[in-house]
Amino acid sequence: MRCFMKALRNYADFEGRATRREFWSFLLVWFLLGAIAWLLDASFPRYTHNFRNGLGIFELVWFFGLLLPWLAVSVRRLHDADRSGWWVLSAAVPVIYLILMALPGTPAENRHGRPAPAWC
Repeated sequence: MRCFMKALRNYADFEGRATRREFWSFLLVWFLLGAIAWLLDASFPRYTHNFRNGLGIFELVWFFGLLLPWLAVSVRRLHDADRSGWWVLSAAVPVIYLILMALPGTPAENRHGRPAPAWC
């Protein structure tokens, strides 16, 4: 949870590096919050569900509320592997995106700064 909160504190910071632990912790909590939002929308379909696009109010708040922190932590994770932040566009092909996020970071200083501490 500490890594998720660190990613939220740096919600618009696209500079620097993020460890694999920080990214995967953020993604796990992100998915759990999305499941909770979906359950809340499914529990109150008459009040929260938009039948045109299939998304509920809680899901929209979850998605747009955490979109910028997800982008920022993804870009910092790519920086840790010494890649350009533009590789975040690979999220359009989830398999490539997940492989890039699983790659180890460079152990020494790279063009994006010093390695982030292993613990959040």
